[in-house]
Amino acid sequence: MRFGDSCEGARHAGGCNLAGIEHLLLLDPELGNPGGHYECYAETLRLACGRLGMGFSALGGEGSTTPAFDSINARLVARWVGGALVNPFLMGRRMEGQLRTHATAGLSPTTLVFAATANHRHYAALGRWLDGLDEKVAPKLSVLLRFPEYDSRRGRWHATAYLTRRGLARLEKTARRREIRLVADSEGLAAEYRRLTTLPVTALPIPRMLSEHGIRARTGGIMRIGYFGESRREKGFDVLVRAIEILAESNHGTGFELVVQSYVRAGFEQQGSSASCARLERGRFANVRVLKGSLDARRFYEEFLACDAVLMPYDVDRYRTRNSGVFADAVAAGISVVVTRGTWMCEQLARGFGAGLTIPDGDATALATALVEMVQRRDEMTRKARAAAANWCELHDPVGFLGAMVNLFAYKQ
Repeated sequence: MRFGDSCEGARHAGGCNLAGIEHLLLLDPELGNPGGHYECYAETLRLACGRLGMGFSALGGEGSTTPAFDSINARLVARWVGGALVNPFLMGRRMEGQLRTHATAGLSPTTLVFAATANHRHYAALGRWLDGLDEKVAPKLSVLLRFPEYDSRRGRWHATAYLTRRGLARLEKTARRREIRLVADSEGLAAEYRRLTTLPVTALPIPRMLSEHGIRARTGGIMRIGYFGESRREKGFDVLVRAIEILAESNHGTGFELVVQSYVRAGFEQQGSSASCARLERGRFANVRVLKGSLDARRFYEEFLACDAVLMPYDVDRYRTRNSGVFADAVAAGISVVVTRGTWMCEQLARGFGAGLTIPDGDATALATALVEMVQRRDEMTRKARAAAANWCELHDPVGFLGAMVNLFAYKQ
């Protein structure tokens, strides 16, 4: 079945229960994280479920602050195992116990459990939990594979690779008795995982999340360029700060305002760029405004949609096949981008989705040059980005995504 066929079926489904599925239970260990796209992702799925006549609920973990989740019918479980604070070899057993306690009531074969933001810590626990349920109440399970199988902190031979393979093998065993579908939100990532498991892995486009926030018209005035997300090395934060310093030293950092988010979540300090954060603070660059800490959805989109361009100087090895919610939002909003060559984002630009400039991996001088060029070509880039937005939004329609995932259960794999 082609993705387009599934989407078309979903659009015409109305209130039908596709593949006999009546309810979606979202499992997302990061849902309580006040930063990132997790809350918006859940809200997007809730709205898509409503359009397809399906019920929706969610189970996530408490973050440092707890947003209001009543509207998405979510429960937040204290100490939900999702972050990097717990030994990954112990984490699976703890998560399995939490699933038995919190994710079992009300299940039935008409329920689809969707494990989003899943990683090597979760696969085996999900398999054991599902296998242990009575056949009369056992739901269907869809696991979203979002991350490369290696750990960026310690390289390919870290425990991550071992746990990934062991977890996928456990899902394969469970799939002999239960209905399980694996999906990825990039074709490159799906191809990586097809080499690691005998289960089919289907690539589905990441659903866009802008529908409730609208696209703000940016008219005249000084150009605003943004960097959003955590201050991690894999996201090119060190490269960005050095580029800012280069522009300041050369007196070329004028004619635009740079909005930079600066924070690292607890548990991810090893991946953070604390030295660069300190240099950014000390520099007191006249045209740079620093956004400290995580941003809730309202504040994020308020800042994000006021930008003319967004920077993603991400590490090429980490993002070769991994997608970016920031990129997806930028293209959907008609905002131009600067991305690293060889990444998934660069591949999307080459396919005609979005508009912007590309730079070599880790090249601060090239990023500084791209910032100046963005200002010089502002009108051209804006026209191209806005023209490309419609096709992206159609392909990444949330109802199409959900319908395609649900319809994977309409036939035997």
